[in-house]
Amino acid sequence: MRGSEGRQSAAGWLGRRGAALRGCLLALLVLGGLSLVLSARALRPAGWRAVGEGLAYRVVHITASDAGGRATLHVLRVDPRRYRIRLVTAGEGATATAQEMAERHGAVAAINGGFFDERFRPLGLRVTRGRELRPLRQADWGVFLIRAGKAAIVHTRDYRPHGVEEALQCGPRLVVNGRVTRLKRQSARRACLGIDRQGRVLMVVTEGADLDATRLARVLRAPEAEGGLACRDALNLDGGPSAQLHVAARGLHLRLPGTWGVPDGLAVFPR
Repeated sequence: MRGSEGRQSAAGWLGRRGAALRGCLLALLVLGGLSLVLSARALRPAGWRAVGEGLAYRVVHITASDAGGRATLHVLRVDPRRYRIRLVTAGEGATATAQEMAERHGAVAAINGGFFDERFRPLGLRVTRGRELRPLRQADWGVFLIRAGKAAIVHTRDYRPHGVEEALQCGPRLVVNGRVTRLKRQSARRACLGIDRQGRVLMVVTEGADLDATRLARVLRAPEAEGGLACRDALNLDGGPSAQLHVAARGLHLRLPGTWGVPDGLAVFPR
C-alpha cells in the first residue's frame, strides 16, 4: 500500500509540476506575442490625421543619407474635390513667406513655389486662373498643373496649355508613374509635390538633416504599408532656404518657415 501511495503521490506531484510548467510556458508565449505586437506598433509609421474635410496630415521620419542623420517629412494631403489649389504671388519683384501669402489670400495652407533668379523673377511656367504669368522654360523639368479641377504632373515636353487653370514648372521630377527617377546625389532641405493614385495632392516639406533626393523619392513612391506615401508622381520644388509650409486648418496649425521669402507658391482654398 505504501508503494502504491508513493507512486500515486509522485504521479500527482509530476502532474501538478507539468501543469505549472505549461502555465509558465503559456504565459511566456502570451508575453512574447504581446512584445511582438508592441514592437510592430512602435515600428509602424504614424498614420494620417484628418485636419479638415478633405485635408489630412502625416509625419514621416527617415534616415537622411548614407552618412546618417534624421529627417522629418511634414505632409499635407489635399483632396482637389473639396479644395482648389491656386498659384499665388508676392507681386512683381517682391517676395513673401508662405504664411504671408496664405494669410493675404485667405488660404488654409501654402507651400513655396519653384526656382527664381537674383531679381526674384520666377524661372519657368506660371499660370493662375488660366492666365500665363511666365512662359514655359525649355528644361528637363516637370509641370504641376490643374485642369478641370484635377491635378497632374507632366514633363516639360508633354505640357499642353489648353484648359490649364493653374500651373507651376520646376524640377526635377522625383517619381514618374510610380517609379523613382535617376537623381543627382545631393542633399538639402526639401519641398515637393506629390499626387497619389486617388488624385490627391501631397505638399511635403522636410526639416532636420539635409535629405538625399533619391531617399525622398523612395519614400514618396513606397506603399503606405511600407511607411511610404504611395505617390504615383512627384515633383521637386525650390528647396534649401526657400522650403516652407504653412497650414492653418481647423485641426492643425503648422508653421515651417524658410530662411527668406519667395516670389510665389501654391495655396489651398476651400471650394
